[in-house]
Amino acid sequence: LGPLSTDASRELARELLDRVEGAPTDLVDLIVERAEGVPYFAEEMVNWLIDQGVIEQMGDTWHFAPDRLQATPLPATLQHLLLIRLSALGDSDRTTLQRGSVFGRNFWTDGVTALGAKDAATALADLQPRGFVVPQPQASLQGEAEWSFYHALLRDVTYESILRRERAALHQTAAYWLESQAQRANR
Repeated sequence: LGPLSTDASRELARELLDRVEGAPTDLVDLIVERAEGVPYFAEEMVNWLIDQGVIEQMGDTWHFAPDRLQATPLPATLQHLLLIRLSALGDSDRTTLQRGSVFGRNFWTDGVTALGAKDAATALADLQPRGFVVPQPQASLQGEAEWSFYHALLRDVTYESILRRERAALHQTAAYWLESQAQRANR
């Protein structure tokens, strides 16, 4: 797939900002320019603007705070933007995502807990409306709540944020947990 055209990018940006009362053309142009035709980058820019308080969510109508945009440097790449959003999370939310990334794009609440994330169910419920994870309607492991990262690139950036010296132990624990799930299901 190639990048979106400028017109298609502009339409996407307007749609993403649809709930922002009086969203200026400059904001649409900024998203179009920075996203370079990558729809996920445009989506994450809006999420980041919300995280930074540049867009304030107030019920059905959102408000744009231009002074906050002036004070906040924009990330240059999608990977940098994702890393900034990940770094801004609280320890519990970030750890939950990191532990989930050990399993891959899809992961399970109890698996994340087995890897040391505390209160993973609450963290995942908090992360969902912020565009980090999506609950799966049907879990691949019986009796488990399954989640997936909103995007594979988000999973990759999250995984890379885990210290290398911790990865082997986390993979080993994940393998033991998956093995125990398979035994429980007589697989």
